[in-house]
Amino acid sequence: MRKKFLLVAVVIALMSGVAQAGLIHQYTFNYGDASDDVGTADGILMNGATVNHDDDLAWVSLDGIDDFVDLVGPNIAINTLTDGFTLKLWFRQPEIDQGWSMTAAFGDTDGWFGKRYVAIATARGDQVSRAMITGDNDNPGYETELAANGPEMNDGLLHLYSLVVGPALCCDQEGLYISYFIDDQLMGSVKLWDGRQISLLSNAYAYLGKGLYPGDATMLGDIVQFEIYDEALSCCDIKLNYANGPVEVPEPTTIALLGLGSLVLFRRRKS
Repeated sequence: MRKKFLLVAVVIALMSGVAQAGLIHQYTFNYGDASDDVGTADGILMNGATVNHDDDLAWVSLDGIDDFVDLVGPNIAINTLTDGFTLKLWFRQPEIDQGWSMTAAFGDTDGWFGKRYVAIATARGDQVSRAMITGDNDNPGYETELAANGPEMNDGLLHLYSLVVGPALCCDQEGLYISYFIDDQLMGSVKLWDGRQISLLSNAYAYLGKGLYPGDATMLGDIVQFEIYDEALSCCDIKLNYANGPVEVPEPTTIALLGLGSLVLFRRRKS
């Protein structure tokens, strides 16, 4: 039985300076595992994936062979976020080209193909990165993806990749859009058309570092942080998140000082 305190999540939010409204799942790996810092959807480190850290950050190291993080699709239930959502991934990719894969993937697999998914691919065989979504019973899903592309960031540096599904980022446009950001720059937005409703996505699987096409490799790199919001963040939100950086490992003395007097501590037990 492992004890965790809600105060830690409050302190992390205060230290980061980032608006936390709508944040429903957060994976900082600060506890040495893939626990959910703000929700109850704890993940699982698979096939030897390990957590490393320095004085400021923790991260999951992926070996590009079979390591990944299983967030357990039914626990995330991505297709219930029908008003819109945001996937926010801090990832460090080495200075090598990688093949077809996905770095954050939510959906299903049918034979050799992925289907009914939404995903971020930070590296692909066609030398782009991508935010993508497919529709109901597409098989193979890649034939009818709606996607926004950006460059592959194979530079060994930490980057923020954000996938937003929600209302248009520009005024006077109706409907839902999928938008893709790298760091604080918008790569593109594409309108969702019939068959691309959020409710038609599958909850079968939720992976970090692994895609939904069984023939694709797992990713090589470091997952520093992953967050899910139950709302579509704005351009200003994304820029602010990027400017503040990922959540750092809090100092115990800082936690104690911020907790004095005004915060009531509730203990949450998680197995």
